[in-house]
Amino acid sequence: MKKLTLLIDDDLYEALHKGVGRGNIGRFIADKVRPHLPAANDAAQTSAFGMLATLAKPVTAKLMAQAKRDYLQKRYARKLTQ
Repeated sequence: MKKLTLLIDDDLYEALHKGVGRGNIGRFIADKVRPHLPAANDAAQTSAFGMLATLAKPVTAKLMAQAKRDYLQKRYARKLTQ
């Protein structure tokens, strides 16, 4: 948990202090703000990681060697033509 300092109007602070209680203002604000933040949506993060896992392909030494050869050929071919 992190500490955050906010500047709010005096009347709003008094209403929060009376209605929610001094020790509960941070939790109250966090509960109200959390649904409006996309990063706080655990379901979206879980589905994104699940999608990446299904798209990822296992890498073998043979595939790595081929990818390295392709990269080097493209890199040096580009340098020779420039």
